[in-house]
Amino acid sequence: MKPPTPWNSKKEQPSAVTDTNITHSRANTFAVRYWKTWAALLVIFIATFTGWYVAWSLLFIFWIVHSAKNKELFFVEKVEAKEAPFTFWTTLGCWLIVAIYMIWEFAIASF
Repeated sequence: MKPPTPWNSKKEQPSAVTDTNITHSRANTFAVRYWKTWAALLVIFIATFTGWYVAWSLLFIFWIVHSAKNKELFFVEKVEAKEAPFTFWTTLGCWLIVAIYMIWEFAIASF
């Protein structure tokens, strides 16, 4: 029987990660790469405590567009349109209903 070939045929040694690499990586992840997520969290936090729930409807609309474009969503678990089309489109429909309802309530409260 032939012995298996090693995955590391060049006998490379794993490189050590220094503290400067970790610090730079954490800073990049927090401040630069996910700035839109942090901005959305701040807006939702402020909107919730000030009672301006239309911000939630805009977030739902963003989720609908993004999910429909990518044909997958994540609600409680990942749902792909090709694997579970009924669940996928029903979830998007529910999100749309919630978004429209929140905009409607905001419009009524404004008058």
